[in-house]
Amino acid sequence: MLNEKDVLKIKKYYYERGYKITHISRVMNITLNTVKKYIKEGYSPFVPHNKSQSKITTYIPIIKQWLSEDKKYHYKQRHTAKRVHDRLKEEYPEYDLGYPALTKTYNEIKKELFSSEEPTPSLDAVRAGECKVELKKIPFIINDKLINGYMLVVVFPYSLARFIQLLPQSNEEYLIKALTDIFYHIGYFPHTITFCKNTSFLYRLNQRLNTKTFSELYLKFKLCYDFKDNFIYGLYSNTYIANKVARDFLNNTSEFKTIEACNKNLLKENKLNYQKYAKKETPILRLFKTDIKNMRPFKKKITIEKYAKRRVNKFAYLTIDNNIYFLPQRYKQFEIYVKYLPDELQFYTLAGELISAHTRLYDKNKKSIDWQENLTALIRKPNALLHCDLALHFPHNMYAYLSTLDSTGKKQFVINLNKLTKVTNINKAILILNNILKKNSCIKDETVDEAVKKYNVKSDKSN
Repeated sequence: MLNEKDVLKIKKYYYERGYKITHISRVMNITLNTVKKYIKEGYSPFVPHNKSQSKITTYIPIIKQWLSEDKKYHYKQRHTAKRVHDRLKEEYPEYDLGYPALTKTYNEIKKELFSSEEPTPSLDAVRAGECKVELKKIPFIINDKLINGYMLVVVFPYSLARFIQLLPQSNEEYLIKALTDIFYHIGYFPHTITFCKNTSFLYRLNQRLNTKTFSELYLKFKLCYDFKDNFIYGLYSNTYIANKVARDFLNNTSEFKTIEACNKNLLKENKLNYQKYAKKETPILRLFKTDIKNMRPFKKKITIEKYAKRRVNKFAYLTIDNNIYFLPQRYKQFEIYVKYLPDELQFYTLAGELISAHTRLYDKNKKSIDWQENLTALIRKPNALLHCDLALHFPHNMYAYLSTLDSTGKKQFVINLNKLTKVTNINKAILILNNILKKNSCIKDETVDEAVKKYNVKSDKSN
């Protein structure tokens, strides 16, 4: 049984706004027979009881006229409630109402003139096969390290099935990679995606023209999978979903060594999909099968990459996402190409030759240095070893040992370190040399060569 408000709404939609019966049924989530029943009753507009006329009613046509004229102008040049109040005082000396008395009438008129009268579909009225995407800022622990990252929540409102992925940063490469991973796991792609909070980096908004300019990577993603997109400013109405998922899934993330391993596990053990949808009293998994019927089969994964032309500064580094990436000194003040990947940044010359590749940094105000190039420079100037950023990575006993060496000894140390960095990263190379130093109280060339051979044998076996 519908209440009087809903019955009146049905009649208004049909008689005043001219909506079809099927549209009213879908929007209000009621059957076609119920809509037809109340439409047959006829409609007479509601006439309120006569009340004592307020003083503000004499000024309503004037306020309406002013606000109607405002539609021609930019939104910043329109009348505010304060401006209307001041103008009424100037032009009508008999106007003696206070500002609070005007604001309610002003808001009602503004809502009537400027807000869209199109009814908003409820959660139950959403079509099967569409999803909503939201980014929620959340700290999580991976491999005993705290990361202030983001949680991507993909919700299918028809069934309330939801999938999550963890992102170390909020950028388009990570977002599109996470979305493709989710839809690849499902095996199907939705016909409509609504992007909610924290996803505005996918486009640039021109407020003067009220137009959006999308990034090249997002356009490639959209054209490849051919879906409709919507952008809403703010949170999706069922934001409790993100909090519930955070409680249920993110308690055991510290067990994983990488974010990628954690994300695979989050998709594999998505047990929330087997719960019941309380409103529809149906298992979520059964409703999600209806979602899948209205989706398209997933195509091949696209390569998630974008290119940008940048100029290296006079100190031979680039600042990207508030982090510093050092390049060889010979490229300072050169124009280069940067290839953006979700987990890596690659730097190329204008001729297309690879300069170096850096692991993408999650945190802010960090430095990434390609030590392979810098070590060759340190071989020529070994006395600079203890005064560069590399010295910050040395353990205390290693630093004390190096401070006792002369220029030739430091040079030999850098040569040995360079040998190890060709088979492993800089941190593991320093750890190997430190273990040698603890056992032998000095670093010999023969022991370093043996360590390089052992490491090569291990890598061959693993391959």
